Amino acid sequence: MKKRLLVLVFLMIVSTVLFARIGDVNGDSEITIVDALLVAQYYVNMNPQNFNVDVGDMNGDNVVNIVDALLMAQVYIGLIEPPEEKTNTITIEAEEAYSNDAVVESEYPGYSGRGYINTANVSGAYVEWIVNSSAAGNVDLFITFANGGSSSRPMEILVNNAVVVSRVEFSSTADWQSWTSASASVALVSGQNILRFNSLTSGGAPNLDKLVLSGSQLITIPAATPSPVPVDLGIVGWGSVNYLNQNGTSGGAGGETVDVYDFNALKNAVSDSTPRTVIIHGNIATGTPQQVNVYANKTIIGDGNGAYLDFGFYMRGNNIILKNLDIWNGGAGDEEGYDGISWASNLHHFWIDHCTFHSCTDGAVDPTRNVRFVTISYCRFYDQIKTMLIGSTDDDPDARNAQNNSSKNEWHYTVTVHHNWFQQTSQRHPRVRFGAVHVYNNYYEGLGTYAIGRGDRANIYSEANYFYNAKQCFAAYDDSSNPGYVDDVNSLFEGSNSNTGDNPPSGSWVWRPSDYYQYTAHSASWIKSNLKNYAGAGKVNP
Repeated sequence: MKKRLLVLVFLMIVSTVLFARIGDVNGDSEITIVDALLVAQYYVNMNPQNFNVDVGDMNGDNVVNIVDALLMAQVYIGLIEPPEEKTNTITIEAEEAYSNDAVVESEYPGYSGRGYINTANVSGAYVEWIVNSSAAGNVDLFITFANGGSSSRPMEILVNNAVVVSRVEFSSTADWQSWTSASASVALVSGQNILRFNSLTSGGAPNLDKLVLSGSQLITIPAATPSPVPVDLGIVGWGSVNYLNQNGTSGGAGGETVDVYDFNALKNAVSDSTPRTVIIHGNIATGTPQQVNVYANKTIIGDGNGAYLDFGFYMRGNNIILKNLDIWNGGAGDEEGYDGISWASNLHHFWIDHCTFHSCTDGAVDPTRNVRFVTISYCRFYDQIKTMLIGSTDDDPDARNAQNNSSKNEWHYTVTVHHNWFQQTSQRHPRVRFGAVHVYNNYYEGLGTYAIGRGDRANIYSEANYFYNAKQCFAAYDDSSNPGYVDDVNSLFEGSNSNTGDNPPSGSWVWRPSDYYQYTAHSASWIKSNLKNYAGAGKVNP
């Protein structure tokens, strides 16, 4: 009790004010007797408040106690100067950001981390970081960039969706290997802050490498939600069916695991039919449009948050799995041109899961040439015109004859397309000829031409999809002599849509996916609210 009274008597002196941050425990921008009293009360257990050490630690010993209270009192009565404010600095790599209309690349040297962000040349492309701040206050931002173009690529800065800096110039740096930095100052709130750099012109953003934040408050990156490689999430749909002496799609299961870091090692690892799991680490850029030939019994997985590849894959064997890959600029290697993924003839059992596709000159994923038993799930498609073509020609006698069988297992083009996010793509989501195709739980957003296209003899079961500004939801590309069908159930249509009516068949044309495999569909409203969090490379299932 005596100790408590001595402390309180010593500290009860009438106020004057002196601005400083360290020592300002009550947050009024002053060091006063009130701050000292609060710390003293905390020390003798009269105040349960748990002080932020970064604010209350006057002597820098990383604890808040009576010594700090005494020092506050001495500052207050003018015996000592306030301590200098601390400067806290944190560096965040661009590849740790969320980006829209952008990819991680490593083509041009001089960057830090594992790469840099390259956005599309569009207004509105952005890079976004999340940081936590121990207190409200200003921070200085330094963003490292390269701009090999001839013009500035300005961006605005938003904090928590509000524009706080209307324009930051990112001037030309002569070439894409010359890295420099631009700076700005923004105010953060206490707690979580969402920092977004948003491009203002059709030139998009410069290549962005890293962001440095510097301020007196403590700035941290929130603990990341675990994002493991999506390997064991389970296949559903046609790719899971036991048929043609293949018990579902198992890929490289049972074989060795090989880690690859470059293009030649990848080609060698998939060049035979021996079961093998191939894990791709980092980015692989060839600079030349091409495709990698993949032979039977392979699982190809991108490590961590995904492998970024500037080439495509050409399936030349059965039983192949691709996961956690970001594929763009798919290369030439077959008659169809620049596909992200294409197939040789008469193959079966494939699973394309948690991949991202964009900027492929021809199709992104095109199951053609009588491919069978395919599942395409939890993928994201953007910046793409021709997205997915199933069946490439009306003149396909093998596919036509196969549809004379009563069992859909004998049909060609048995494909399941589920839980994919089609983001402002144009057409073929999918475009179908022949086959029995199940399209369910997909998110269609801001499409350029149409969503699902029915062609000759197509049998499409559309289920619980979400259509938002999809233009034509169901487009007809068949004719009266060879009709195709779409049977739609439980889908949700919002925004601006046309052709929302299906044309369900009758008689022998009717089919139900549940007759061939087990699955559970989400509601279309769940897809609306949640799917974007789970589709694409680096994401996991709920």
